[in-house]
Parts: sequence; structure tokens; C-alpha cells
Amino acid sequence: MNRRQWYEEHTLNLGRAVARTGLTPNQLTLLSLIPAVISAYFFSCRRELLGGLFLVITLAFDVLDGSVARAQDRKTDFGFVLDATIDRYCEVVVLFGIACGGFAEGWVVLLCFSGMIMASYVRARIESKGVSAMSVGLMERMQKMTVLLLGVVLYGFFDRSITAALLLIGILSHVTAFQRLLYARRAFP
Repeated sequence: MNRRQWYEEHTLNLGRAVARTGLTPNQLTLLSLIPAVISAYFFSCRRELLGGLFLVITLAFDVLDGSVARAQDRKTDFGFVLDATIDRYCEVVVLFGIACGGFAEGWVVLLCFSGMIMASYVRARIESKGVSAMSVGLMERMQKMTVLLLGVVLYGFFDRSITAALLLIGILSHVTAFQRLLYARRAFP
């Protein structure tokens, strides 16, 4: 069982519970923008712990939308595209807040964001050809956000921890993009 299968299996009961609220997977996806904007606001005000807290809430919505879709058997192609799109918007907003708050220099934020985008883009291009690339590469979204949250938590002890986290995410995301390219090279004639 790969990471993705384990994750999906272990969040299914949570999805069933949230499904009882009547919220649809797409509504949960769209709602994730609200805590992302609040997170960015707190990061821009240099209140990193509150920014991190609202980032966790953003990620919780990301877990919930997929688990509700699986629980209700409402996985759709549009929902898949919407989820990936809103995830990228959430990342842009949060990284913008981090940059505005001066937690990292612009080039570090750009390296991080470009790596995140390229890893997602390569995966999307592979999957547009009918081949799954779901668990290919070092850094998927949850690993990236975990590293960022670790940087936020350590900021009180090490004032460059957010910069270090963004550098690590950026570099490993670019590595992931190349891993996915190599995967595509083997998968396609």
C-alpha cells in the first residue's frame, strides 16, 4: 500500500462524519481559501504562529474535501481540477503573506513557489496523458506544508527557520519535478 492509499483509507471515516453536515466536497475546497487568506494576513503582520494555525486549518479543509468526496462517492473530474487549482491559490496567498511579512527574501519565496508549481505542472501533464503520477517524487503537498509548518514552529528558536523551510521545499520540489519527468520518460514511448 502506497502513501496515498494509506492516507485515503485512514481519512474515510472523517469524510463520512463531515458529509453529514451537508457540505459538498467542492464547497469545502472553496472554503479552504478563507483560512488561507487569514493565514497570509497573519504572516504579513509577522504573527507567524497565528499564520501557521490558519495554515493548519487550510490543510484540514484540503483533507476534508477529498475524504468527503470519497465517502459520498462524489469524486468528479471537475472536483479534481477545482481542488488542484484552489490548492495552488492557497499556496500563492500564504507565500505572499510570508514574503510581505519579511520572513524570507523574495528570491527564496520565488524558488519555493516555482518548485511547487513545476512539480504540480509536470504531474498534471503526465496525468493528462492518462498515466497516474500521484505518488511520484519526494515532495507532495502535505510534505511541503509539513516542512513549512515545522519552519514556523521553530521560528521562535531560529529566526531563519522559515527561510530554511522555504529553501528546502523549493529545492526538493524542483527535484520532484525532475523525478516526475524521469517517470514520464519511462512511462511514455
